[in-house]
Amino acid sequence: MIEAEAAATSDQLLTIDEASELLSVSKMTLYRWDQNGILKKVEIGGKRRYRKSDIERLVGCKI
Repeated sequence: MIEAEAAATSDQLLTIDEASELLSVSKMTLYRWDQNGILKKVEIGGKRRYRKSDIERLVGCKI
């Protein structure tokens, strides 16, 4: 059960503001990273979201 909770937490979706704050980059950088395939966005209802697990993988550690 603990593994399922950990997976659910790491797969949560973050807003643009949350992702840019965690990564200490601008929103424009997130846009460029999406265009270059570095960090792909998820669109839900026309709004950009980023998977926490993708951000953790990008920085190489759990946030």
